[in-house]
Amino acid sequence: RNKKIYFAVIAVLALAPSLVLGATFRTGQNYYLDSGATINDNLYAAGGMVGILGTVNGDVITAGGSISISGNVAGDVTAAGGNLNITSNVAGDLRVAGGNIFVSNSVGGDLLVAGGQISVLPGTSVGKDASIAGGVVYIDGTINGNLSVAAEEIKLGPSAVISGDFDYYSKKQATLENGASVS
Repeated sequence: RNKKIYFAVIAVLALAPSLVLGATFRTGQNYYLDSGATINDNLYAAGGMVGILGTVNGDVITAGGSISISGNVAGDVTAAGGNLNITSNVAGDLRVAGGNIFVSNSVGGDLLVAGGQISVLPGTSVGKDASIAGGVVYIDGTINGNLSVAAEEIKLGPSAVISGDFDYYSKKQATLENGASVS
C-alpha cells in the first residue's frame, strides 16, 4: 500500500515538474506535522491518515484515507481522500475531492470541492468564487464571489451569505433557511 501511495505521488510530480522546486515530501501509513512545526516550502504528503497541524509557508498537496488540516497554509491546498476536515486558514485556493468533506475558517481564493457530503460550516469565509459538486451540499458560511453547485440536495444555512450569483443544478429545489442571504 505504501508503494502505491509513493508511486502515485511520484506520478503527480512527474506531470508537474515546476511544482517540485523547494518541496518537502512525506509518505507513510500516517503522517503528522505537529502543531508549532513550520515547513517553509511546498508540502507533498500521502498516507492512510494525514494530519497537518503546523504551518506550511507554501502549497499543500495531499492524499490519504483521512485528512485533517488545521495549521495555517500560506499558499493553495489540493487534497483528495475519504474523509477531509479542513479547519485551517488557507491564503490561496482550496481544491478538495473526497467522500465526506468539512470546510471551516478562511479561504483567501477560490473554493473547488467535489464529494459525497460537503459542509461549508458557519464562520467560513471564501474570498472569491466557490464551485461545488456533490451528493448533499450544505453551505452556512460566506462566499464573497459567485457560488455554483451541482448536487442531489442543496441547503443554504441561516449564516450563509452569497455576495455574487448563486447558480445550481439539482433535481430538487435548493433550500434556503431563514437568515440565508443571496445577492
